[in-house]
Amino acid sequence: MRPLMSGLIASGVLVLGSPGHAAENLACVDSGYDTAQSDAIETYVATLRANTLAQPPLPVLVALASRVEACSAVHSWTEAAEDAASSYRLLVLIREGLRRSSPIPAGALDRIDAQIDAEDPTQVDAMIQRVGNRTAGASAAPAATDLQIFQRVTEAANVRMTSDIARFIGAWLASRGRLRSALAQFAEA
Repeated sequence: MRPLMSGLIASGVLVLGSPGHAAENLACVDSGYDTAQSDAIETYVATLRANTLAQPPLPVLVALASRVEACSAVHSWTEAAEDAASSYRLLVLIREGLRRSSPIPAGALDRIDAQIDAEDPTQVDAMIQRVGNRTAGASAAPAATDLQIFQRVTEAANVRMTSDIARFIGAWLASRGRLRSALAQFAEA
């Protein structure tokens, strides 16, 4: 149990946003990159690891910004929608990179996601917020419900828990929460 909590804390989990569904035109940012942009994005995704989730290289950021700008011009997005679309696309790339570099089988990732989907969203949001607060320096201990959720997630993963795997699961959950937040922000923009 402790390795998972440490992994969540080490991964810098942020607060989950409220659930929401992005407008259909958000898919605009998923394609339309030129060859050089696609190559830069692929290199970034291929080299992502849970312990190296640093800011993407400049060519990736430029590619994403260019695509968001083009989509915004076509769909008349607000600045808030542009920000959410940028976050969304980057998080999609991060999750793909994490999936490719996962120290656990893809089936375990699917079981983790299924278990989180089965949990009470309010409790999951609160858990991620508390872990995020601990990352930011707050000293509050995890709530009993947090530990119960962690236990169910690790049991669902059905893998031998190590600190590296716990860190990875923390990054996986954090990216999922951030993606969910970006989708909600786009839907509200």
